[in-house]
Amino acid sequence: MGAVPPERRTGHRAPLGVLAEGGATLDAVGPGTVLGGRYALANRLDDAADRSTWQAQDTTLDRRVRLLVVSRDHPAAEDVLDAARRAAAVDDPRLVRVLDVGHDEVGTYVVTEWLDGHDLATLVAGGPLVAEQARGLVGEACLALEAARRRGLHHLRLRPALVHRLEDGAVKVEGLVTEAVLDRVDVEDGDEASRLDATGLVAVTYAALTGLWPGDEPDPDLAPAPRLQGLVAPPSQLVAGVPADLDTLCAQTFAGHGGPATPGDLAGQIAPWGRERHTARANGAFPHPLPPVRLAPGTPGSPGRPLREGPVDHDGDHIAEHDAGYPAPRRPGRKPARAAKRAARNDQQTTITAPHPTQPMPQPTAEPTPRPTPDRTPAAARRTPDLSQQTTQQLTRVAAPHGDGPPTQAVEPVATHGAPSGRQSGAAPDRTAAPAPDRTAAPAPDRTAAPAPDR
Repeated sequence: MGAVPPERRTGHRAPLGVLAEGGATLDAVGPGTVLGGRYALANRLDDAADRSTWQAQDTTLDRRVRLLVVSRDHPAAEDVLDAARRAAAVDDPRLVRVLDVGHDEVGTYVVTEWLDGHDLATLVAGGPLVAEQARGLVGEACLALEAARRRGLHHLRLRPALVHRLEDGAVKVEGLVTEAVLDRVDVEDGDEASRLDATGLVAVTYAALTGLWPGDEPDPDLAPAPRLQGLVAPPSQLVAGVPADLDTLCAQTFAGHGGPATPGDLAGQIAPWGRERHTARANGAFPHPLPPVRLAPGTPGSPGRPLREGPVDHDGDHIAEHDAGYPAPRRPGRKPARAAKRAARNDQQTTITAPHPTQPMPQPTAEPTPRPTPDRTPAAARRTPDLSQQTTQQLTRVAAPHGDGPPTQAVEPVATHGAPSGRQSGAAPDRTAAPAPDRTAAPAPDRTAAPAPDR
């Protein structure tokens, strides 16, 4: 698409046959006229018999503004001021901001922000938009009118010249409420008004995809769309590469087979768009952030309660079941529980005495932590069971006689718990050899014959 001429840019658009400068259409209104004592008119943007739009300069704040002038004899002059005040109450960055309203000797005026960009009628003058660009532009316009609908306001007169795309890619919708008041359009049913805005957004989608206008009322900037058997031709029959969802949306809406009920419904049907379209999102996801969800106390995920219930390790961290055998990950900056307990124990052992004002500051003293005395007993000795703590019984065992000597006795220690001799449960047996029996022969008897008695 070629470069957009200056007279067709946003804030500089004028209908065909009307010059961009000069020629007052209202009495005493022309270039150089000052309204409200501060707004100096410069270039006329569009014109009608009883109203005109101008580029003006705010001499107080030294900035460019857009100014709508309505004749004092217009039947809706007072209603325009009221509609502009209501539109200014909707705080949404996608709606054109209303800066000031007022009366003057020459007429009623509404001051809005100046836009550096192009309206949709200018953008499609050289050819239709790429499908994804059209999706993004219409999606942002849907969010703007949905925000207004939630405040009870509707546009009702949406057309391509009132949807702007700025140089930074932002989208702005102009003429909320005021365009309908100027054209004397009033819809009392809120559901019907929402449906009209949703249908107008589908018509803007059709215009962005084809460069043609599908509405019943002619548009001053775009040619009408062709009709097949009395119905608007689907975009896919006019332009190649139209996505199936957008083509079906336009075809069904203008054929009377249903359509979105609100701008928010339409935003959900065509979402996502822009950079978000390249990420995984659920079908029909609403692109604007949702309000935070507050959980009831004690619900998993609420403050002070973990999101996942699972085993608890020794430090109190909840871990998943499949990670029960591994240390739980710690949050950045968190001090381990063991180190915290150790530090608390050391703090308790440290005694600090508050000094008297007249005494020097004493140095803090810390009681030394007693250390256990190491056991220096050899390992072999520690493995030998201590039989001194056991109660032994002396059992007498008669040994077999050896020769003519007297029988010998052997003493064997017996445990009190009924264990076999020389053994203990869980301890090594005592392998010390028992004392050998005394095998020394007993002294031989004296066999010397006794002296014969004295006869």
